[in-house]
Amino acid sequence: MSKNSSTSSSDLNSFLAKTGVFVAVILVSNMILLAAIIYTPKKGISKADANATKVSVLGGSNVGYDIDPERLDHAQILSTAEPYGFFLSFERCRHECVGKVLLLDMPYSWYTPEKYAPASYPFYSSVTPQLYLKLLWKKPELAIRNFLSTSIFNTEVLLYWKNIIAAHGSRTNAATPAPTGGANNLDAYHTCTNHYNPQKHFISQMNYSPEHIKFIRSEVMDFARSKQLEVLAKYPELNKDNYRINPELVKTINLNFEMINQMESWPDSLMYDQWYHMNQCGKEANTANIEKALIRKGVLSHQ
Repeated sequence: MSKNSSTSSSDLNSFLAKTGVFVAVILVSNMILLAAIIYTPKKGISKADANATKVSVLGGSNVGYDIDPERLDHAQILSTAEPYGFFLSFERCRHECVGKVLLLDMPYSWYTPEKYAPASYPFYSSVTPQLYLKLLWKKPELAIRNFLSTSIFNTEVLLYWKNIIAAHGSRTNAATPAPTGGANNLDAYHTCTNHYNPQKHFISQMNYSPEHIKFIRSEVMDFARSKQLEVLAKYPELNKDNYRINPELVKTINLNFEMINQMESWPDSLMYDQWYHMNQCGKEANTANIEKALIRKGVLSHQ
């Protein structure tokens, strides 16, 4: 009996030792890989033109597709695609937002904690040691998640190194999206000839968090006070066949931000390739609405 007990104890100790070695190897390899990623020289998110004098508009790819910067006089458009996350998007704003007003054109990814700093190729390609430490201080659970997901088996990490090798260490991250997919898709974006084919993608399936929206508000307002900025916000343009509006989400956002529009639906004929990318006709209509709203708020003046 004693001999069997001693054998079982020995087997358990051996198992724990091997498990400990395995975990240590994984942690050390992740540390080396993440360190290699964040210490790689970066050009960062490409900067937008900073000639604006009145309002900076910060958003996701919806801003790049849905607003005509030529129509909004004295406005700077900062479009940062969703995979960068709100954390990097707002870090960009800290350096580039000018004027007296910051308009947040809030893509739905901003409503979810997971998309604050996603473990994505754009995030890895832009984060620096200083920014990673800042994220660790602000959202330690996300910084740790990104650390744990840093593996040679992670497709986003593989994509990161593939692009590093292809560019020989020199890359530019396109912050303003360009329509891709051939001449027909380009025609569809720049004209109104082709319409979007809706696919079900309900907002109610997203991990909406009231606490996260309040966290974002606090971060934005702290920055705004330091720069003496007025903060306005707007809902992005959505396709009526893709979203079911969550009343609690709308209520929370309206309580935390001064909105210049209502959450509303746009028809298929004004959409381009997804639920809030618009074609040229949609872009013109949306830009006109934003211009009118900013005039009502006294941000822009009548032409």
